[in-house]
Amino acid sequence: MIQRIQTLWFLAAIVVLGLTFMLALYRSPDVRTYPNFYLGETVLGIICTAVTILLTGYTLILFKNRKRQSTFGWLSIIAALGTFACLYLACENYLETNQVVGGSYWFGLFMPLVSVVFIFLGLLGVRKDEKLIKSLDRLR
Repeated sequence: MIQRIQTLWFLAAIVVLGLTFMLALYRSPDVRTYPNFYLGETVLGIICTAVTILLTGYTLILFKNRKRQSTFGWLSIIAALGTFACLYLACENYLETNQVVGGSYWFGLFMPLVSVVFIFLGLLGVRKDEKLIKSLDRLR
């Protein structure tokens, strides 16, 4: 399982999604007036991120069934994009309710997008394995 490159890509996606819990989603210009916005402040964001991590983890352990692994990989991509949208809307809600002026979006907000890239690379590895198996079947 670990010798397959897609396993490493799926593990990287899980680690990157885990970093979302530690990194700030939005950094305020003045931390004393407006604290930085983290994932722990939005319940829906925590749920979306956890679901994406679980889907990607389930995709990782489906290495014996490549067709299902591919299906769950695409579901993980959709979940990661939904997580990004959820976190972005949570940041916008935070900015609107606290009337924060200035500041910037921070690394934590973009971690679901990075995980989409890693999951996609993992799916390319699954597809490559599938093509290899089909070509070996033709040789028999």
